[in-house]
Amino acid sequence: MRKLLALLFVSAALLFASSGSLATLAQAPQDEGADPDGVDDLVPCCDNKLQHRGARPEATEVREIREPGAIFADEATMARLAEEGRRRAPIARELEVAGPTTVGIEPLAPRVRKSFNGLDIGQGGGFVPPDTALAVGPEHILQAVNVAIRLSDKSGKNVIVQTGEEHFGSGDFFDPKVHYDPASERFFIVLLDQDEDTARSKVFVSVSRSSTPESLTGDDWCSYSFKSKKKGAWADYPGLGVSGDWVTIATNNFGFGTGGFSSAWLWVMDKAKLVDNVAKCPTKNKVWSFRVGDDDDGVVAFTLQPAQHLDTDARANGDHHVVASQPIGFSDQYGWWTISRKGKKPKLSSRMVEGAGYSFPPSATQKGSEKELDTIGHRLMQQVTVVNGQLWLAHTTACRFGDSEDVVACIRVERFAVDGLKSGFTDLFGVPGGFLWVPGIAVSSNGDVVTTFQMTSAKLRLSTGLSGMRGGATRFGPMRSLADEFDAVKAVFKGKCPTEFGDPEVRTGDYIGAASDPSTDDVWISGEFGAKVSGLCGWNTKIGRVSY
Repeated sequence: MRKLLALLFVSAALLFASSGSLATLAQAPQDEGADPDGVDDLVPCCDNKLQHRGARPEATEVREIREPGAIFADEATMARLAEEGRRRAPIARELEVAGPTTVGIEPLAPRVRKSFNGLDIGQGGGFVPPDTALAVGPEHILQAVNVAIRLSDKSGKNVIVQTGEEHFGSGDFFDPKVHYDPASERFFIVLLDQDEDTARSKVFVSVSRSSTPESLTGDDWCSYSFKSKKKGAWADYPGLGVSGDWVTIATNNFGFGTGGFSSAWLWVMDKAKLVDNVAKCPTKNKVWSFRVGDDDDGVVAFTLQPAQHLDTDARANGDHHVVASQPIGFSDQYGWWTISRKGKKPKLSSRMVEGAGYSFPPSATQKGSEKELDTIGHRLMQQVTVVNGQLWLAHTTACRFGDSEDVVACIRVERFAVDGLKSGFTDLFGVPGGFLWVPGIAVSSNGDVVTTFQMTSAKLRLSTGLSGMRGGATRFGPMRSLADEFDAVKAVFKGKCPTEFGDPEVRTGDYIGAASDPSTDDVWISGEFGAKVSGLCGWNTKIGRVSY
């Protein structure tokens, strides 16, 4: 997202503790579905020829991604939500009840088997924060940050780097999302473009022409753009998902000039037409737009996350699922939208589903600085994943441990069945005195569930953390939480210096990378940490291969 922010990140090793709960699931009636609000052309674009072998020249100055409006462009509202989260944290904990006998899952954290450096602040054009995204194909790793793209093999070699402008042409780019879709054997890149002076807002989309692109130039990619300005508001906070039928991008739109939240939008494209690009890049494509707002069930749409559909059932089904937490101080509800096919067009329906309680997390402390880090709230900031008909999501929440009155930021994991939402699983994990936030989640081909996140404490600089649940996606019986499942947290990419750019709070990246490997049982992660870059304490990233 566009924001005023800082460079640096935190680290060190963490001990782990927990508190858990059994999710109770309820399903509100699903509405009958709505037709698109509009349809526009997906316009071919971009004279894409320039790329850098190894790494592009490093930036020598720090640049800032602009700050959008808060949820309701109101600091008092944000303060109220934060206070309500602190007040509700003990209540949320008391609501968690012991469930049925747990399924026997060995509680271990996965290991990083191999790692190598990804993009850093200099290669990223000097922008802060990075907003790290990751996609993994059969032979390649695709990483993106604000505002650069990196392609390499799985050993971290044969590196190619581009800026957003080099890939898509002139623009003011930010908020990257990338994905590899094993069904179509294609990589996808999304970047947003916005200019306040000209009231311009666009979404740029790039699709690889094979599963093994050898470059980032136009020979191996087909690129497009569409206008995302709606009702005088510009697009921010992108979500990217791919299903059997659809490629879906979600945005929050904020008013030009005011920064106030306008509405959430879903932009839907026909996947079959987009990926039929071996012979030539398709030129006649459409993008359907849905304005997603409050409905009769009270679903509040903010920061929607379209799912990555990774199993054969989802591919055959074609429906595309989209979820979002509720932007209030405390809730146990999620908005759930389904995109289905109506002739040649998409149709959108919505409902509410119930999980475990979550609340607004506090800011994080960090070693070496009195400045606190913004944990961004309890929104879903990274992809959600559908595997074996089960949707997995993870997001930040407030929690406390034992008799302690200290409230910290923890990770809430939920699993819902997409077919009727008849079963579920929830977990809550964290570290006493530590802070974990903005998780990514991925499920390996053998069913291991891996989460990665930012983490820090008064004794730790900003680091990338790791946890997981062995075989968690292959066990569909009733499962209890935390102490039985996700009960190990590791700091794996450790920071070297504190991050202090921002006032009063420091904003770190909004998301972190996690992706399953389509050709092995591994999961790959990509996270940021504080490191000296060109004499400054800026951000760096690492990419790691993870397994049990």
